[in-house]
Amino acid sequence: MVEETIARYMRDGKFYVLPRKQKNRLEVFQYIYQHLKQHAQEFTEPELNERIKEVYEDFATMRRYLVDYKFLIR
Repeated sequence: MVEETIARYMRDGKFYVLPRKQKNRLEVFQYIYQHLKQHAQEFTEPELNERIKEVYEDFATMRRYLVDYKFLIR
């Protein structure tokens, strides 16, 4: 079920839009967080931006969401 939600918002391995529904958004954020955890526990800001860009073009907005939703800390 989660995989279907994720796939619905992805093209060519990247998210092209964020879901409107909160539940689906959280699933997308969780997916991106898991992607980040595969690489390291701590990142510099430029490193984090590059990792986020691998799955979502607007890295600044996504970084802000991940901090706001407590997936990341500054």
